[in-house]
Amino acid sequence: MTKLSLLLKEQTHICKVCFKTYEEKSLHSLLNGYTCICDKCIKRYNPIFKEFTFESLHGLAIYEYIDYIKEKLFQFKGCFDYELCNTFLGPYKNELLFRYHGYIVVPIPSNKDDDLKRGFNHVETIFQSVGFKLTKALEKKGDFKQALHGSKERREISKHLFLINNKIRSNAKILLVDDVITTGATMHKAIELIKTLKPNKIEILIMSKTMLEIRKKK
Repeated sequence: MTKLSLLLKEQTHICKVCFKTYEEKSLHSLLNGYTCICDKCIKRYNPIFKEFTFESLHGLAIYEYIDYIKEKLFQFKGCFDYELCNTFLGPYKNELLFRYHGYIVVPIPSNKDDDLKRGFNHVETIFQSVGFKLTKALEKKGDFKQALHGSKERREISKHLFLINNKIRSNAKILLVDDVITTGATMHKAIELIKTLKPNKIEILIMSKTMLEIRKKK
């Protein structure tokens, strides 16, 4: 076998974050196949799989909302770098699908104008990239943007979030998903609306979360 044929036979993986070649050697790659991100960049993302309680509901955050995650999220949704979409949850694809099997997955909506500008909804894209089938039950109306307001003004989100799908069966298990949770104002309103559907269970899956309790202890 020639050297060229050997090179063609060997599959080369290129990390979508650092653009360096790498080999799939981690346990996550064994369980999930091609993860499109190298081990070094996964470590920089710093996965914590932190379980938390929000308004008596169980939640799971994959990452802490650290500066590096902020940078890559901005690159993804602010600079329209679509190729980063499956680097965030791709390494844990099958674990997440197994854990939340049987749940109706409802994404927290974002501003429609921003979605049109970038050409995709960043929350939907992140979770669809790992195989979640999403049910759009909520909609954000108006141009209210939390990033432009303080914590007090962010409570106004309750006037901009609406239930648009009331056909979800009662007694269903619902998983609310979002890319970031900081003050929790949007999630609070989303839970309030989803509870009107009388689900059997509500859980929360967040890509990244501000860990205020950790900061206070430090």
